[in-house]
Amino acid sequence: MIGIAIVDDDKGTLETAKQILLDITTGYEHVQIDTFQSAAGFLKVLGMHRYQILVSDIDMPGINGIELCKKVREKYLDIYIVFLTAYVEFAIDSYRMDAYQYILKSEIQSRFPVVLGKLVDMVVNSQKNFCYIGSGMLKERVLYCDIVAIIKLKKSKYVEYVTINEKLYERNSIEKTLEKLNSDEFVMVERACAVNLCHVTKIQDNMLFLSNKMTVEASSLRIKEVKEKLNRYWREM
Repeated sequence: MIGIAIVDDDKGTLETAKQILLDITTGYEHVQIDTFQSAAGFLKVLGMHRYQILVSDIDMPGINGIELCKKVREKYLDIYIVFLTAYVEFAIDSYRMDAYQYILKSEIQSRFPVVLGKLVDMVVNSQKNFCYIGSGMLKERVLYCDIVAIIKLKKSKYVEYVTINEKLYERNSIEKTLEKLNSDEFVMVERACAVNLCHVTKIQDNMLFLSNKMTVEASSLRIKEVKEKLNRYWREM
């Protein structure tokens, strides 16, 4: 499922943006595009639906786009946010809020399809990678992008998968687990913990801050490699 929300107090912009997104996602299955004429209206349903992409105006009455972004980031740090604005001066604010992109409304026919087309492809590709976690008949299908961290439990033969929704357990070593996943998105930060680079929101000294509010300290032996892989990942985003 690809969930996209568009928030703008201008009905014309909502209709234009939605039509462009409908054209972009033609051929994709299970796409949900919802429009809202206020940030408050979007926040009311935010916990009821999962959105991977949020397109928002900045200059809106009531809760503006910057304030909306702050509220969304408190719970959903992995959501892609694109600001659609009529004012170029809002660009600095959009980068401050870690928005994926800002697009001027005057460029909605030219830049909007390009940026959103790339984002939709990224979401679709991220949902192709999944694994089954568990033992015997009790296995659960989990998307790679939903795995935040993998932790080897002390004095145990089990690893703990910390996902965005729950914790899952599997009898395995952390090394064998990473072999099974076989993805560059996962990196060992110390001998008993690996993190998913897509959920790292900040790094300060040896401390990694994750999207679920977890903090993980990388070992002095691994921090250089972790920073290199993280910087490479962020450049490719």
